[in-house]
Amino acid sequence: MKYGIFSDLHSNYDALLEVIKIYEREKIEKFICAGDIIGYGAEPDNCVRKIKEINAQCVMGNHEYALKKHEFANIFNDVAYYAIKWHGENMKHSSLDYVIKIKLNIVENIFSVYHGSAYEPEQFHYVLTDEDYLKNFNFFNTKVLIIGHTHVPDTFYFDEKKRIFGHISSPVFSLEKDLRYIINVGSIGQPRDKDSRACFCIYDDETNVFYIKRVEYDVKNAMKKIIDAGLPEILAYRLYQGL
Repeated sequence: MKYGIFSDLHSNYDALLEVIKIYEREKIEKFICAGDIIGYGAEPDNCVRKIKEINAQCVMGNHEYALKKHEFANIFNDVAYYAIKWHGENMKHSSLDYVIKIKLNIVENIFSVYHGSAYEPEQFHYVLTDEDYLKNFNFFNTKVLIIGHTHVPDTFYFDEKKRIFGHISSPVFSLEKDLRYIINVGSIGQPRDKDSRACFCIYDDETNVFYIKRVEYDVKNAMKKIIDAGLPEILAYRLYQGL
């Protein structure tokens, strides 16, 4: 079976559609979303609708959480706060109802899925440093922890018997028998690693290979939609820069 695994769409429907095209060609059977379907971008309803159509198993991101618990948005910066306020005022009721009912974590086969950190998931800590990754190995029991939130793909492994911890830089790797993994699957809708292409993942449980992939999409069209919606222009320009 092939899994389509992704995170941080951020209401970028143009990027999502290009990823879905690849998933269809790859004959993906199950989908996992590590949160933040909405926020920042201009097409939250379309993104929610598509997530429902593919029957993706989703966890709640901090932007969904800010719609569920409005006081949580107070910790957002001014741009993110304006954008989530726009979402609350412009999303369809059915879309809002869907995103505020998403769970904070799920377990699907060998995967535990959280948006930010498996440690205090309701706080949405960023997992950035080697120490952050190593700490998180204590807070899940499956072979793999899937996260997003930083918008930067990354992978670490841990051998509990040999007490070996390390980093994987390759975008293609096999899941080895004696290792556990934390995989940050990056962002479909707002990459922040200076690569504007949508980032997404595929896992094939027959070959046991995990792929971190990129695809180009119509960035200028996504930018125009953000500006036309009256959202902060910086949200459009950062898509072009991959920041």
